[in-house]
Amino acid sequence: MPVRLGRVSEIVLDLLVREAPGYHVDRVATVVDSFERAADGLRAWAAHAGARARVAPEGAPIVVGQDVVVAFRIFPITVIAPCRIVWVVGRRA
Repeated sequence: MPVRLGRVSEIVLDLLVREAPGYHVDRVATVVDSFERAADGLRAWAAHAGARARVAPEGAPIVVGQDVVVAFRIFPITVIAPCRIVWVVGRRA
């Protein structure tokens, strides 16, 4: 079954794909490849690491019911957020 994008997504995709006059767009990765790399990063807590947040337990699996604690240091304070994964989308087959 084909994926139906919302109207805003179609407009954004059109802008990303179209080349502006006088410019050349180099496409290094396919959409599927980019999506898989992004999904792998999310599964490895890369977004949190990129924001310099720490996740405990380290390397916690992305599964429903998993409890984690996210800590973000804003000198001199550390903000701590206990979290529970309640929904997972796009699980690997």
